[in-house]
Amino acid sequence: MIALISHMGALSEEAARVMLEVLTRMGEEIEAAIETIEVLSDEELLRSIEEGSEDIKRGAVLPLEEFLEKHGYK
Repeated sequence: MIALISHMGALSEEAARVMLEVLTRMGEEIEAAIETIEVLSDEELLRSIEEGSEDIKRGAVLPLEEFLEKHGYK
């Protein structure tokens, strides 16, 4: 990154803005990929997601209002 910044003087202001935008997006994409890998490597989390999905398919869910009341939010 330091090398990039030191060379920015030679870039137009627009080119530097675009480059920083691209690098920011790349960083966000890398972070998302890391998070995906973390989720996919957590067997307990994957089981929980699957169980939740099955609950939804069976209709074993509460309406939001009922959930909030049950857990003391209303």
